[in-house]
Amino acid sequence: MVQRLAAAMFADFPGNDPFEKALNAMTGGDVEGTQSNFRVSGWHESGYYGFSLFYPGARCTNPNCAHDKHDPEDGHKMAIDIKEHLLVHTFRDLIDFLVDFQKSRTGKPTKRMLAQLKGWDSKFNLQQATNEERVRWRRSYTINWLYDLVNLYSSPVVQRNLRGENHALEAVDWSADGPWAKHRRLFGLQDFAAFVCTLAWQKEGTDVRKRILPHHVFQLQLIVDSLCVSLGWRNHPLQGHMLSPPARSFQPLRDLDFFLRGGSSHSTSHGMLDAFSVVQECIQGITGRLGPALPPHYANVGLITDRARQEFDDWLGETLYSRGLPGIPPSRFSNSNPNGLWEYSPFLCGVGLVEALQLNYKLGMYFWDKCPQVAYLVHLGNALIKKGYLSSPRSVDLPTYLGKHWSKAFFAQGTSPRLHFGREFVTQISKFATLVMDEGPAGWAKEKRAMDEINRITKPDATLHDILDMDCNTVFRNCQSELVKYENAQWDPERIPDSQVNAGNFLGAIRLNRTKQIVDLVTGKLTPEDSELFRRWKNLEWEDGDVLETKIQALVGGESWLQMQGHWMRDFAGRRIFQPAKDGVTNDRLLSLLKVDFMRDVCGIEPYSGLNFAKMTVAAMGVSLHLQAALHEAKDPIYLWASSPETSPTFVAK
Repeated sequence: MVQRLAAAMFADFPGNDPFEKALNAMTGGDVEGTQSNFRVSGWHESGYYGFSLFYPGARCTNPNCAHDKHDPEDGHKMAIDIKEHLLVHTFRDLIDFLVDFQKSRTGKPTKRMLAQLKGWDSKFNLQQATNEERVRWRRSYTINWLYDLVNLYSSPVVQRNLRGENHALEAVDWSADGPWAKHRRLFGLQDFAAFVCTLAWQKEGTDVRKRILPHHVFQLQLIVDSLCVSLGWRNHPLQGHMLSPPARSFQPLRDLDFFLRGGSSHSTSHGMLDAFSVVQECIQGITGRLGPALPPHYANVGLITDRARQEFDDWLGETLYSRGLPGIPPSRFSNSNPNGLWEYSPFLCGVGLVEALQLNYKLGMYFWDKCPQVAYLVHLGNALIKKGYLSSPRSVDLPTYLGKHWSKAFFAQGTSPRLHFGREFVTQISKFATLVMDEGPAGWAKEKRAMDEINRITKPDATLHDILDMDCNTVFRNCQSELVKYENAQWDPERIPDSQVNAGNFLGAIRLNRTKQIVDLVTGKLTPEDSELFRRWKNLEWEDGDVLETKIQALVGGESWLQMQGHWMRDFAGRRIFQPAKDGVTNDRLLSLLKVDFMRDVCGIEPYSGLNFAKMTVAAMGVSLHLQAALHEAKDPIYLWASSPETSPTFVAK
């Protein structure tokens, strides 16, 4: 979003997009000299507070701007800390780091810089310090953190140079999809780390200022602010520096520990690491049972699960860097916490968890695409309910839930059938690549997909994202979670096509609000033009007593559907977080809406990204094994024939 705003801003000023040029344009190249010339004035509109920034000669065009009657020029304008508002401190800290790093190119600060950084205290009392002391403390943190970031991210290349290889560090492609991306060492912040590494490893004296764009400085500001705010220091546009006690019991790694280990850094009984181990045990058990008849996809599942577990365990949260990497300078935070890169960056913990959830979802869809036991369970549960053998869907919560939310993948017609369960099962289950190869073109297509998958997995420079590309799935292709959709769209909601938008969330409401209106020839009323998104919206399961026609008229009437949604949207504290603007959705309000969509996706009542797919897959495999054991004990003739040594092994696999 910041990149898009910057591109629009500088479209009329080509060549002025570097941060420093934009800063000089606003301050005349003299930040200190123009400090007293900037003022801010507050205003209130539609339940929102905002502010307008003034510079010499500027006049406010907002009719809600709070001007004093007796002084229309100055009104309630207040002096502001321009270095904070224009991110000057952060930009200068970044420049100081880059210049210092280029001088030694060893990953260690120069003696002069070391003297400035020495003694940084993670428990420094920000509330009792002066503003100058807080700024110095923050500068030391920023430069220390950047040293850790570059040392970690560039470690694979530096270590190879120490072993005798000769890579020119100033020419290395550090990009997140470059040749070194296969060596995982970070989650969630690869693009920014690659940018900083590219500049830091340039030879001494290289001018890198023109390569620093506004969104780079903004991202670093977010990283720095995440720690400062958690410790009780923030900068308000109207009230200036605001201080409060640090957040009580706040642990930046809390959610990561819950994801990985079920909430404890010393236990792995309920987290993803344990789930991955159980998947591997199941694969080993199936391998022992089927032997030569084992489809190759099961072995691939085992390999990918092992890689995911290793990357999560080594580089997410508490990482190998905190224990020391051969030939790499130790963490600059070693005196207080050698894992300071993560422990002192709530922002990194957040974006790292986002990427982990994306990989978790992709891995889950890969599991289901290759292990048909999940589909078996969904079809069996549906048949038992529809035929009356089970009185309530609660008896089979898991298959009911899965069949509802991934219905287009599990069922041939996109909805659970009420009749002909066997035919529906055979039609859909035959699509899975894990089953025996069909004869003719269908079989050739499956064989090609199998070979492509092996090539993709064994490709030397393949990352987990490459391997788990959902477009390569056979069945679970077009069912991305919200986080995966935004990843594919590079976090630009405008790049998400209508066909992938969830009609029931707020991005769907925004798109529906833009729908062209036409006159219904039968009723004479305005109605949205027919579209695939509008049809999906009409087919949603509305709450009891809700009238679809009322919602359609709200969608096309004077009060838009988006406004109708906005009246009841509140956050978890009960405060209104969205009040629609008459002229559309502004960026800050868009973020408020999308935050709700992300919350629903990760930890809502019916989440997608927040599920433990590995354990659900293991549960389905367990049910399958129990059913086979029950059939064997009951001496079911068909099962005994299928499991007989005389029966074709490929049939057993099927």
